[in-house]
Amino acid sequence: MKFKMINGNDIQCVVTEEEMRQYGLGINDIFSNTQKAQYFLNEILDLVEEETGYFIGDGAKTVQAVCLPGNAVALTFSDKEDVDQEFCEECGRKLEVLQFKTIAETIAFTRKLDADRYDKAMFCKERDNFYLIVDLSSSNVQEIDHFLAAAFEYAGIVEEDEWRAAYLGEHASVLIKKDAVNVLASL
Repeated sequence: MKFKMINGNDIQCVVTEEEMRQYGLGINDIFSNTQKAQYFLNEILDLVEEETGYFIGDGAKTVQAVCLPGNAVALTFSDKEDVDQEFCEECGRKLEVLQFKTIAETIAFTRKLDADRYDKAMFCKERDNFYLIVDLSSSNVQEIDHFLAAAFEYAGIVEEDEWRAAYLGEHASVLIKKDAVNVLASL
């Protein structure tokens, strides 16, 4: 693994396909927020401290993953507290993809939210799973935090992934195309 300091307080780590295999992971595991992936990311944070001497903090972290040629992945770790509202507003489109086992779980989740704030949402089904795709681009930091706190409580998988959202939009059965959070919360 190669580590590099970015912007003074962010750390980037490039992980090869072979290194992921050593941890029993594939590239898809990194993007699907499994327990295995979370363990792996925590291991990397420990290695960052050992290799660089830089301690990234005990608070919440944001992790950005980018695919590189040869099935390598560049992981960028940041202290969540360092991310300010202006940055979030400038970072462009932010699509969250949430996976649920049942419609009942999805409805319970949407009822925890102020449904009117999340009007750009689609609900679909692929195989035995239901997916809620929500555009958080116009949300502020507090709204995103509230959304993610509820998402991690109800959803099996939570991922920020435009590619996955596009894939589901093309290949999954779309059940509710617009304003899905509001529609589901009203059921």
